[in-house]
Amino acid sequence: MTRSLSLAFLVCSFVWIVGCSTQTNKGPASVPAKGTVSLDGKPMPDGEISFETTGFPPVALPVKDGAFSGEVKEGKNKVAIRVYKEGKPLSTDPNGPPIKQNILPERYAGQTTLTADLPPVGSTNLSFNVTSK
Repeated sequence: MTRSLSLAFLVCSFVWIVGCSTQTNKGPASVPAKGTVSLDGKPMPDGEISFETTGFPPVALPVKDGAFSGEVKEGKNKVAIRVYKEGKPLSTDPNGPPIKQNILPERYAGQTTLTADLPPVGSTNLSFNVTSK
């Protein structure tokens, strides 16, 4: 009886530990991404490129002189590219700082169809060509 009770306690403890342990989904691994962005056939002077894997927040990387590099999530990513100019201050704070306005068409940003499939080793030859019109 004592042996059966000890075995039952051991099995219940194991089930409790395994079943109640916290599991966090870190998602896909981060991998290196490096590449270029051309705007109207020339290196994009500066801006940002973001990579978004479904279910995870986007990772934004700065673009300078047409080049970017950093760590992004492995796998299929939706890619958005933005170039900013200074706009007017918010109407609710006319004396405040100017806001940044994206000058590229929405097809490269909010409604982007650009994608990148990053393999487990990352990619060092990504290339994106966008137009201002």
